[in-house]
Amino acid sequence: MNTDKLEALLHAIEKGSLTAAADFLHYTPSAVSRSIESVEQELGLSLLIRSRTGIKMTAACEELLPEIRQLLENERILREHAALITAGASGTIRIGICYPALYPWVSSMMAGFKLRFHDIHYIIRHGYSSELLDQVAEHEIDLCLISRLDTSCRWITLFDDELVAVIPADHPFAKSDSVPIQIFEQEQYLELHSDKETDNSRALKACSVHPLNSLPLDDSSAMYAMVEAGLGIGMENRINTLNHTGSFVTKPLDPPQIIQIGIAYYDGILPVARNFIEYLTESGEILAGSLR
Repeated sequence: MNTDKLEALLHAIEKGSLTAAADFLHYTPSAVSRSIESVEQELGLSLLIRSRTGIKMTAACEELLPEIRQLLENERILREHAALITAGASGTIRIGICYPALYPWVSSMMAGFKLRFHDIHYIIRHGYSSELLDQVAEHEIDLCLISRLDTSCRWITLFDDELVAVIPADHPFAKSDSVPIQIFEQEQYLELHSDKETDNSRALKACSVHPLNSLPLDDSSAMYAMVEAGLGIGMENRINTLNHTGSFVTKPLDPPQIIQIGIAYYDGILPVARNFIEYLTESGEILAGSLR
């Protein structure tokens, strides 16, 4: 239903005159009359009693008046909310995060952004880079912080990370500058998330390295504990090693395995999500420095 016609009806009721309503709305009295007649035809009810002294509501109109007022109020709220969304100041931002080490930075960015725009909400999802990228493609989330993959989505690089070997502190390579990636064919490989496509699996595939003796693990804490116990060697993104300590060392791989980490998204997201991406990008150097 055209709410402009309902507004004409409401003003006519409040002012008690079609002419007074027309003057207020800058319409002609006949235009106001036609608008009200159109509403009456659409509802199948007579709404006004017209006389030389003015107008008054029918019993049906009195019954419907609360709903008419609520409908016009809802439209006002809708338009105001739409204006905030268009301005990038309102909405829900759905974020996917691959690396646990990014949570402190992302959390601080979320808090800072909410100080600028109060009428926003967040939804956070965790997953592997390929999984989160699929969710972006399916419009289940707006953006994700992942390693760079071959995709047609928009991409903003935040910083370069690297894959490192996680080896016991007394390992023969513990004092070397780097570890040859072929070592994962020679020693027991403590393989994290063997059923998923990960940075590790992509690096091994790219270097034609095929581990012959691997132990699948789902928990990185188990990997570090087993490395310390001398039960094998692991591979991790350097940023994921920052919160782990123990009797192990991390060494760059030879050849180096550099991983670009950044923001992936597609066009069509809410303006507030695009504003948030710009906000993250502005702070990318701060993030890179905090992870060194």
